[in-house]
Amino acid sequence: MKFWITIYRFSWGLFVLLCAICVLCFFVPKLRQHDKLQRDKAAKVEEIHDTQAKIAELQRRQEQFSTDPRYVEHIARQRGMVKANELVVRIGSSSAGKSP
Repeated sequence: MKFWITIYRFSWGLFVLLCAICVLCFFVPKLRQHDKLQRDKAAKVEEIHDTQAKIAELQRRQEQFSTDPRYVEHIARQRGMVKANELVVRIGSSSAGKSP
């Protein structure tokens, strides 16, 4: 009779162990997937913050273009533009120092 009790207890222990293994096999991939989704979400949130910062900077520059004529002139001069009545004199040339 002791033999069957030992077999019975061993069977229940094995059953519990198999159930635990099955649960782990089911949940471990889900936990990994959840972690990956959390990392992806954090990256997207960071990307959103960066984009919002860029948008805010562009809106600030757009506001400056529409309200500050000195800023418009500054940007135009950075891009090589001059007023109609100005004369451009360039000093120094990249080919001036070369001998023929």
